[in-house]
Amino acid sequence: MEIYKDLSSPASQKFEELLNTQLSKNKIEEGKIIEGKVTKITNKYIFLFIPGLKSEPVIDVNEIKTMGMVDAVKEGSTISVLLEKIEDKNGDVVVSAQKAQKIKGWNKLVKCYENNELINGKITQKTKGGVIVEHIETGSLMFCPGSQISDKPVKNIDHLIGVEQKFALIKLDMVRGNSVVSRRQVVSSNKKEDKAKIIEKFKVGR
Repeated sequence: MEIYKDLSSPASQKFEELLNTQLSKNKIEEGKIIEGKVTKITNKYIFLFIPGLKSEPVIDVNEIKTMGMVDAVKEGSTISVLLEKIEDKNGDVVVSAQKAQKIKGWNKLVKCYENNELINGKITQKTKGGVIVEHIETGSLMFCPGSQISDKPVKNIDHLIGVEQKFALIKLDMVRGNSVVSRRQVVSSNKKEDKAKIIEKFKVGR
């Protein structure tokens, strides 16, 4: 490794050129979500291999625990991570699995919102003014106002907590990254459809 001590040497410049070529080839850019292969797992860290990077990025095990992915992460498996820095002041690669999950989840919600699609979620806890809803597919957390929990006032919602249900996305704040959902819209829509079916069934002459 003595040959690379002099950063101005032809060998060092050649290495830098090859590295940059590889980074470009694999479209490795800061701010992008990329896939990393798990090469080693310790009590504290998860080591990843990402083609094009000159060192192995690591993820804190606690980050994976927070995401609820401990059982899914094994040596040889892949994890989506946000590449925050190709090289920090210590020369390390900085990545985040949690931020990647949040971005992917947000992009999925935006797509559903634009297509006016219902999403699957479950109420996880009560909060001021409403409840927190977890998006089943991505794990993204959303807010459901108390007035949107049902089509009529509900004093006790304990029976709804942890139950997978359909929700309508009614507001997305892209600046703050917040999303608001409604169960009321879904319930009301279902009742209207049921009523229409009953009316249709009992039309004169049928």
